[in-house]
Amino acid sequence: MSSSATAKESKAASAIRAAWQDDPDVARRYAIAERATRPFAAMMVQLARELAPPSLTHKEGDSVDVFDLGCGTGAVEAEVYGALGSGSGTDGVRILAGDVSAPMLSYLSARAADEGWAGVDVQTVDGTRLADAPALQGRAFDAVYVGFAIFMLPPAAPAQLAALLKPRGSLAVSSWAILPWFPLLAEAYARMHDGPPPPVQRDVWSAVTNGLPWHDKAFVRETLQQAGLEQVTVRQEKVSVDVGDADTVMGSMGFVLGILSQQWPEEKREAWLADAKRAFREVVVESERGEGEGMEWVFEGIVGVGVKPE
Repeated sequence: MSSSATAKESKAASAIRAAWQDDPDVARRYAIAERATRPFAAMMVQLARELAPPSLTHKEGDSVDVFDLGCGTGAVEAEVYGALGSGSGTDGVRILAGDVSAPMLSYLSARAADEGWAGVDVQTVDGTRLADAPALQGRAFDAVYVGFAIFMLPPAAPAQLAALLKPRGSLAVSSWAILPWFPLLAEAYARMHDGPPPPVQRDVWSAVTNGLPWHDKAFVRETLQQAGLEQVTVRQEKVSVDVGDADTVMGSMGFVLGILSQQWPEEKREAWLADAKRAFREVVVESERGEGEGMEWVFEGIVGVGVKPE
């Protein structure tokens, strides 16, 4: 990989981290995005339970230790508690919810209190520095979940996460197979005034996935196997999601455009970003049912699960 490509990826990664950590509104916007991510959280939990040790099959009084990395607003937590039931049957459930975003952790802490998820423990955990995370020291888990964050982590992360599992514990990850908004993005670029060159989908993928093909089922399978896991199961599914009106869509896409803008010349970035947001919103309104109406997008994701050998 060229040094310029590496620099671009580094800038994109920095933009993601800055938006995730420093934007106080990120949790509210991502809570809306959970409409798209939660169906895949449900798939991760279901697959993990199918392959899981007895402690994840919900016998009352069992102890269940779960680590959710990149927890966001709590899609995995909602699905774990939903699968295990409610009341005293969840007394043994312990979920370490880790993220680098203080707004996300604050949001999930309040949500857990409201929902009665007593076992949720929110902690700052940086997935790029797992070995240095105090919250992980001396811990072992029945299940580790990484929902739509695995592609932002270093190549060594899957093996490091697998090492945190108890024997017969499961690692479940999810990633996007397609970018449903890419055709709209390309049209928005075309409408910009003296803007950047038209986007190439592989370059967009590279910007948001550290250059690794997490959109490829075969890569997901191979990566989990190389992490030392067995019974690796990978599924690719489509879900239709009501993403709300144009303003709601732009709340999420503004985050994406901000990441992509890190590849633009610094002296043009601010003006281009404002124009890109204008153009993208215009395209969204025209391509769907109209401003103020609900919109449906089809999201296609990949879920991969593997089990740590005895």
